Formats: sequence, structure tokens, C-alpha cells
Amino acid sequence: MKKLVLLFGAFALIGCGEKKEVDRNAEADAGSGINEPVEPSGPSQPKKPSEKQIQLSAIYWTDTTNQKIQRSNPDGANVEDVVDGVDSPEQIAVDSVGKHIYWADGKKGEIQRADLDGSNPENLVTGLKSPRGIALDAAQDKIYWTDFPAYKIQRANLDGSEVEDLVTGLKIPIGITLDLKHGKMYWVDNGTDKIQEANLDGTGLRDIVTGLSSPYGITLDATNDKIYWTDRGTRKIQRANLDGSEVEDLIVGFGTLLAPKGIALDLTAGKMYWVDEIKKVVHRANLDGSGIELVVTGLAEPPGIALLYQ
Repeated sequence: MKKLVLLFGAFALIGCGEKKEVDRNAEADAGSGINEPVEPSGPSQPKKPSEKQIQLSAIYWTDTTNQKIQRSNPDGANVEDVVDGVDSPEQIAVDSVGKHIYWADGKKGEIQRADLDGSNPENLVTGLKSPRGIALDAAQDKIYWTDFPAYKIQRANLDGSEVEDLVTGLKIPIGITLDLKHGKMYWVDNGTDKIQEANLDGTGLRDIVTGLSSPYGITLDATNDKIYWTDRGTRKIQRANLDGSEVEDLIVGFGTLLAPKGIALDLTAGKMYWVDEIKKVVHRANLDGSGIELVVTGLAEPPGIALLYQ
């Protein structure tokens, strides 16, 4: 268990072994696979082994009451504490290439990060009011977050420098996700019960989905141009096209959902994962909402979840 050491200055398991250089721009395109080199023709050329396919290796989640970040295998096995002593960990994001986890501490008003195993914790951005949602554009070296008491969305470099306001005048912005393919960001506003969109620089603000009840978490399927979100008020997980059209109810009901919060997609396996704050669990299901499975139980107050691919 790693203790969080506060340094001056910020949701996904890990594998051991050597680090190797990876092109961050390849990671930024969520719809692309791994490109293999073209082999020279001719019978004398030996076959080259295929490169390892990227797949989900772990899930990370935050637990506000227990003041910790935990992780497990994708099937829920091998639960372990990663970071302990976090005042109020909210949502979490993972940089698989840089090998860091980033999270928002709502009570301390900070954006923090650590290595994937919880070592080397750092405070990257301080002096915020109560940040909640967090998202990464690792290719461009940027962190994005929401701060609902400040009514704004901000971003900074991955080291916490060059903080800038992107969108102001919001009400209760919570979850945030990035569409790097189209240069957009999407977020839920729990005060206006909307999903909104803007360019990554904050321009071009517009409403995408309105008339929700209490939306919280949001994520994106860049391959199929879909947004997914949780709604605690209606106890639903829903999705729509990026323009807000064709809203679908995927999972509905008191029996399965009580207070769904953070949500993340494993597109390689066609699965979605989410945390439920009242049921105190991690669930997963197929992307169409079928095949619901219980993954992790016995949590206290989990608001955020993120996935690590290796």
C-alpha cells in the first residue's frame, strides 16, 4: 500500500518490465490499431512475429469514504490498494504510455498523479475549489478537468504547468471526456441536466442532450462515434450519437442501478464498466447493456473508474 505524500505542485493495472518508447499520437486515436511494418516480398524473407495486441490489463477506481485508489484484474480478481490517504478522490484517468494515474481530489482542491503502482505521488495543480471530472490528451501533453464550485472547465500540461480556463459560467460540471479524433470535449452538467460539447480550446459551446435528471459520468466510443453516460436520477446508463441524436436506454432499473457514477469502455472486448455508489460495486456489461456481471463488491463510496491497456 502506498501512502500519499504531499509534494508541492495532480482514473486503469500495471505490468512489470522494461519501458519502451511508444508514439503517443498512436494512442490518441482510439479507433486505430497497431500498425505492423510491411514485410519485404520473396521466399527468402523470414516471417516477423506479430506485435502484441493492446488489451485491457486492469481496472482502477476511487473510493471517497475509504480515501483510496484501488485496482484489480479486469475480472475483479486480485484487488489491491494503490494509493491510500487521499482526502477525497473523485474521478480518475490513466496515461498508459506515460505510466501514470491522474485523479481529482475534491476536498483538497488539487489535481494529483502517481505511477501506476501508486509510487511517486505528486500534487500537480493546487488552489482549485472542488475538481471532479478528469480526462487526458497525452499526445498533446494536456490534462482537462471540471471544477463545479468554480463553474468552469480548465486544462494544464501533464506536469501541472500553464493552467488555463476553457469554459466558464457553467453550473455543476462533473464528468468529462475527450473526442481527440474530432477535437472536441464533452461533459455532463448536473445543475442544468445537460450534456454539452465544445472544441478542445473551449470555443463552440453547444448543448448535445437535454432533459436529463442527474447525469454524472461520461465516456466516449471514438470508433463508433457514440457517447455513453450515467444518470443517477433516472437510474440509467444511456448512449447517443456524438450530436445527441438517437438516445438509447442501455440499462434501466432499481434492481441493477441505484447510483451509477463513473463509467469506462473496453472497446477491445466490447464491454462497459461502471461504479455504483449506493450498491458499492463495480459492474460490467456488453456495450448494448446485455450480459451484466458483478466484478468487485464491498466498496464504500466509489465515484470514478478508469482502464489500463497494455
